[in-house]
Amino acid sequence: MLDSIHDKGVLYVHMIPISTVRRPGRISIHILVGVLVYAIVFIYCIFKFDDVSLAVAYSLMVASVYVFTGFFNCYFLMPRYYQRHPMGYWLLSVLFILLVTSIRMLLEHKLFYDWMNYRYFFNYSKEHFSFSFVTIVVSFLFGSLVRLALNYMLLLQRDEQRKSEHIHAELQLLKSQVQPHFLFNALNNIYYLSYSGSEKTTESILRLSDAMRYFVDEAPKSVVSLNSELEFIKDYIEVERIRFPRPLCVKWSVDNRLEKHPLIPPMLFLPLVENVFKHGLDKRSESSFQISVSVDATSLVFRVINGVPGQRLQGTTGTGLNNLRKRLVLLYGDRFRLITKAESENFISELTIPLEIL
Repeated sequence: MLDSIHDKGVLYVHMIPISTVRRPGRISIHILVGVLVYAIVFIYCIFKFDDVSLAVAYSLMVASVYVFTGFFNCYFLMPRYYQRHPMGYWLLSVLFILLVTSIRMLLEHKLFYDWMNYRYFFNYSKEHFSFSFVTIVVSFLFGSLVRLALNYMLLLQRDEQRKSEHIHAELQLLKSQVQPHFLFNALNNIYYLSYSGSEKTTESILRLSDAMRYFVDEAPKSVVSLNSELEFIKDYIEVERIRFPRPLCVKWSVDNRLEKHPLIPPMLFLPLVENVFKHGLDKRSESSFQISVSVDATSLVFRVINGVPGQRLQGTTGTGLNNLRKRLVLLYGDRFRLITKAESENFISELTIPLEIL
């Protein structure tokens, strides 16, 4: 395979074993090249010879020689000598071409001149040698082109793999940024309950345990069921509720068409709910907010509506939502919609993503 290193404007290219190409793909290429070469030679022969049986036999033999020549250069000479020993490669190439030309002329003379008694062209003349030599060189160079084409395909494949791994690493980083922050706040809340001797300490620890189990078991997955994500959101809300001395009301509205269990990336909705606790609630009075989940034919919509206490409206788009947007771009490209807006005395966060059904 081709790999490239850029240094001061110079592109260095080296070979990587072609065996990394998927086997079914290689077999398909081999068959396609063989059929194509035979078809070209047969079309030439059918016009050159009057005898169809001669055209068939000659095309089969010559096409086999051409394919062998090209693939020998593609899979043996170039990988072993082209980069490491350039002079040795060209010397071996010339010797190989002369050897194959000689063997071809010998076979043609024995099969067609002596055995099949075709007394024209298949002799040891200069014209026969020149024709054989030139066509062998063409097939040899064709093998070089095949090798370069395969290397280019492998280079694209490696680049795609690297991009995929890079995207995966970025997604893992963006997901991991949520966990320490959540755990730190939750432990502070539970510490406060424990210090004050609250009866809710045990229940809060249980909620935190369920949330951490979600981090360990579900968060590493690429997709999870919507039900498990919503249960995690509920655990998160209960842990955060500890910090509010006044009653906190959460109104849920879940579309009954969600019984088909849509699949979503884990922890996708958490930043929207987390933003409510950061900016949308007032500890000095009773508070409430709404969460709704709905679907249509192609999309899933998660919406959070909360009040905006005091003058906090300007602080409602922080790091959490910025990280969420980056993650959405990596996951969906332009196939999502994230809206955060103030409407009357409320702040609305709405996320629309493509619908996937389990």
